[in-house]
Amino acid sequence: MSGYILCEVPRAKEPYYIESISTNIYSIEELCYYFHHSVYLLDDTILNETLCCWLRDTLGLKKLYQKIKGTAEKNHPGIREYVYPIFKEINYLSYEDMKAYDNLVTALEKEPALLRMKRKGDCLVESRMYVNALKVYQELIQKCQKELSAPETELEIKEGFLGSLYHNVGCVYSYLFQKEEALEYFEKAYDKLHTGSALQSYLFAYYNAKSKKEYQQKLDEMQVDTQTRKEIRDAIDSVMKDKGQHISNSQIDGLLEAMIRDYHRSTGA
Repeated sequence: MSGYILCEVPRAKEPYYIESISTNIYSIEELCYYFHHSVYLLDDTILNETLCCWLRDTLGLKKLYQKIKGTAEKNHPGIREYVYPIFKEINYLSYEDMKAYDNLVTALEKEPALLRMKRKGDCLVESRMYVNALKVYQELIQKCQKELSAPETELEIKEGFLGSLYHNVGCVYSYLFQKEEALEYFEKAYDKLHTGSALQSYLFAYYNAKSKKEYQQKLDEMQVDTQTRKEIRDAIDSVMKDKGQHISNSQIDGLLEAMIRDYHRSTGA
């Protein structure tokens, strides 16, 4: 935000509501901040005529409205032609920041549509908008399954990509404390990925959702090696204040969330 300067545009009495992140916007500065930090969420659910009218009628930015109203009328407005005039209205970004942002937009435009959609879901997870993220992931999973079943497709959908989606859905269900649903999707993820990280996430979710007896039976059934058993056991023990103390559900959920975030950092999924 190094190029940001104060302006005389007043705060709105009536906010603009951004549904995807359940947030009210009261000023052009707040709007620019959202555009700057949420590029993967910028689609026609926000780049539309409604926002244009809010800028004109509520903030009184009639000249800005004239600049972008034609763009808003398009079915799929481009980020540059819609967002950049709003940035420039208050010189929100420095030259260097604007260049970096433009490079990000260029890279985004080159990505396959399904990957852009996944990034949208990831961005919603980072904003803790878990229900909205779940809707995006579920729609994306349906699209991927349709692509995989088609005899010919322009975009090759790999099993690993679908597996990462299953894993992310498992994460979202974990954040929502829906343990059985989380377990279901972590299992699907492991069936696709067959990685050590996916196995640990699945087994820990199993421990979280089932009884200790059922968990031990699952370890034996899957023939889990000694090292993996030890790593999961150590992770569970790490949240205990004293040996033998009962681990509360909140502690288990918190540990699972930490493991999930470690997975994201290490794999980019």
